[in-house]
Amino acid sequence: MPSSVPVVSVLGATGRTGRLVIGGLQPEEVRLRLIGRSGSALTTLAADVGPGTETAVLAGIDADQVAGAIAGSDLVLNLAGPFTATAPVVANAAIGADASYIDIANERPAIAALYGLSALAVRAGVSLLPASGYGTVTTEGLAVWLAGGNAMRRVDLGLLPWTAGTSAGALESVLEGLATGAARVRNGQYERARLGSGAAPLTLPDGRRVTLVPGDLGDLATLPAGYGTPDVTASVGVALAPLLARTLLPAVSGVMRSTALRFRLSAAGGGGRRPPSRERSSYSWARVTLADGEVREGWLTAGEGYAFTADAVLAAVRRTLSGDALPGTSTAIRAFGPEFLEALPGVRLERVLPHLSGTPGRED
Repeated sequence: MPSSVPVVSVLGATGRTGRLVIGGLQPEEVRLRLIGRSGSALTTLAADVGPGTETAVLAGIDADQVAGAIAGSDLVLNLAGPFTATAPVVANAAIGADASYIDIANERPAIAALYGLSALAVRAGVSLLPASGYGTVTTEGLAVWLAGGNAMRRVDLGLLPWTAGTSAGALESVLEGLATGAARVRNGQYERARLGSGAAPLTLPDGRRVTLVPGDLGDLATLPAGYGTPDVTASVGVALAPLLARTLLPAVSGVMRSTALRFRLSAAGGGGRRPPSRERSSYSWARVTLADGEVREGWLTAGEGYAFTADAVLAAVRRTLSGDALPGTSTAIRAFGPEFLEALPGVRLERVLPHLSGTPGRED
């Protein structure tokens, strides 16, 4: 294989998203190095990928071990959650290896930590692209698409992916989010709140009713850092009535602060793919208040969440390897524009009339 073919190291290669992404890359595009905890699983996967595929076993997220595993890489793809633990270590190692970095984090602390590494990345001449999965590509992308190049004073977001099953890493990130509680950015300041506060109903385009619950999501980092947006609320949809969400979720958040309990639940619940009862769509919702006071609202409709994430990662990998991402920390939407989102398979964007009463984010 020609030496000019870039080396891409994939952490979490044997996971669900990892397999989807690896399956979408062609041998002439990259030389893959598969990194994970199970040597036998990596060997089996490498044999499926084809000749020239490298493997590296990583027992834990230790700085020296990660640096050794990714040495010689041109790009490091981190698909191993929870990203609050993995992203800062792996991104630092990537900078040290003069490699660019992409992950699929949607946890605000993880993304904020990578913005803190931006100056180091600029000096190394590499790009860091966190949050390249379903969230925040869909929510940030929809908001920026609605804004149409105008400054955003306030953004309220709802994340409503449909997935055919889950993974242990994704479940661990969800459980960690429950423990963290609610959050928002107001007047440029990050604020914590009880989980369930601000819960409000929303009707999806398919007629189903859900409750949006504010969380400590990636948009609370990306929109202020990337666009100077001073007021941001980012929520996830839950199948609870608003009153029940406000009553029950604070207690759930308290219970989930037990690290041991989260570990047991994530180990037991990462069941992979399960046959869905019926196919559904994934949605994201946004309401954007522009600097002049105009309010714009809209929906994104897409397919299954893991498939969307794989498509977004593949597009980000190709754009980064082509040199389209500038050195420093950014998101795919900030680096490549909302056209990045519009070009992904199966995405539909729609602007609707704003409804300002009885919708999330307006309690104040």
